[in-house]
Amino acid sequence: MRNVNSVSLMFTHRVRKARKALRAEPLPALTLHGGRHTRATLLLEAGENPKVVQERLGHA
Repeated sequence: MRNVNSVSLMFTHRVRKARKALRAEPLPALTLHGGRHTRATLLLEAGENPKVVQERLGHA
């Protein structure tokens, strides 16, 4: 089924549930250190050479 804007009602329902959940559980504060850690983790998981990741983070 679709609403008047041709958007799936199931999609609309899921968006509403997600928004409600986000309001109920605020996200933790973001930090620069956390961003650096995330970047390093994503690069390593993508197969980047650990030495290159080390250099990009300024630990050369």
